[in-house]
Amino acid sequence: MPEPTREVREQDEPAAPGSGRTGSAPISLRLEVEDALFYAVVIVGVAFAFQGSRGVWEPDEGRYVHSALEMLRGGDWLVPRLHELVYLDKPPAIYWAVAVGIKALGANEWGIRLAHALALVGTAILVGGWLRPVLGRRGARVAAAAYGTTLLPVVAANAVTPDGLLALFTTAASVAYWRYRSTETATGRYLWATAVGFSVALGLSTKGTAALIFAGPIVLHLLWEIGPSRAVRRTELWVAALAAIGLGAAWYLIVGASVPGALEYFFDNQVAGRLWKSSYHRNAEWWKPLRVYGASVLAGSLPWSLIWVRLGWKHGAGRLRSLITADPLSRFLLLAIALPLLVLSLAKSRLELYALPVLAPIVALTVLTAWRSGLAGRWRLALVVAAVGLMALKSFAASWPADRDTRQLARELAETGVPADGCIDVLNDKVHGLSLYGFDRVSWHTTSPETYPYFEPPRMLVPELPTLADRCGGEMYFLSRLDHLQALAGTLTASGWTCAAPLSSARQATMYCRDRSSG
Repeated sequence: MPEPTREVREQDEPAAPGSGRTGSAPISLRLEVEDALFYAVVIVGVAFAFQGSRGVWEPDEGRYVHSALEMLRGGDWLVPRLHELVYLDKPPAIYWAVAVGIKALGANEWGIRLAHALALVGTAILVGGWLRPVLGRRGARVAAAAYGTTLLPVVAANAVTPDGLLALFTTAASVAYWRYRSTETATGRYLWATAVGFSVALGLSTKGTAALIFAGPIVLHLLWEIGPSRAVRRTELWVAALAAIGLGAAWYLIVGASVPGALEYFFDNQVAGRLWKSSYHRNAEWWKPLRVYGASVLAGSLPWSLIWVRLGWKHGAGRLRSLITADPLSRFLLLAIALPLLVLSLAKSRLELYALPVLAPIVALTVLTAWRSGLAGRWRLALVVAAVGLMALKSFAASWPADRDTRQLARELAETGVPADGCIDVLNDKVHGLSLYGFDRVSWHTTSPETYPYFEPPRMLVPELPTLADRCGGEMYFLSRLDHLQALAGTLTASGWTCAAPLSSARQATMYCRDRSSG
């Protein structure tokens, strides 16, 4: 819990001559270093603890990891692929981030999640920098550590998804905008406006048009403050817009020019399919926003959301309302929370992690309001408790057996006699991460038309059997549910294949088959 702002100002300012504090400079410096080190250890410790201890979970982590590995092995860094099929559901930043982590730490769980741990640390630093002009150095450190020990950001940082990277870039855009509006020099305004544009461009390269949802509060707040007529006369804002749109759209235009049908798919996947179509099957029912985003905001902001209970008890609703709307920063933070949540709720595609970028303004507003309210308490103790609890949660997730754990599946395949260099065909399932565990000859097919609107859906198996037989020397391991393999055995027998009885593992069944025409 925070101390009054006056005390923070005293800690941030050097001792004045004649104040009786001149002899304490070395001690103050040591305490300053120890204070900074404490908060740094909390943030970095939570971000990296057990980061590589958990296996890859399907389908999301496996999909991003496999596509990143295909980029590394094939050398095509522009067009993502999934089992050699063009895969355009996400822009390339997530694959680049995973690939760079693999280059740095190797093809393992630490490498694939390196960028996400760094994104958590980076976003925490940005939250602290956001509040430093108001709360001083110590308040900024507390805010940074509070974000770094908030449930949803920590969970997202331990999973290979684009949401943690998007939170980093959208937070950077908001912080840069706040610095822009308080800068008086022309050079400073150009620099900070350009930083806003670059941050939005990086967000567009991470999760497409979803980044614009979190840039909306910046545009709305700017127009409210200076008006549309003054905004269009500011050349630095045109520079920011060109940086955002030009750099953010570059990948889409390049891929759209080289891959037929890509531009139409981008519009369907990232605009129509997310806003008003329910074809992606992601909680499209009208009542789902309350459950999905209620969990993201209330549970995801634990443990610091509990501060609001204390604030409400101490001040009452009226006084608390005045506290959180008392200054321009608080009002902007409210806008940065409310507007994206409204748009996300109106859209037809909804998942909990979509709301992750609003956690930065939520934590910033929580710390700012608590600090200004003068609540007594011990931030260090609370941060240590939160950090230990979150590290324990990550350890539990790493050790808890999960049906989606591809590392465990790889062990089961090895135990059933599937060689690492054997050809494995994943049938009617979304298992993509086996390539991280040494199974490099994995293909992906289906026996029924795919309902999810992929750009290139998995191909039907039977027409592909001759190609698979030629590529794999007539020997295949089919991986699917037991009932699917039992139904497949008859089809393969009729097509000239001989199959052994399926071997069932804890998660999947594996069936060895040989093409009789291959000798």
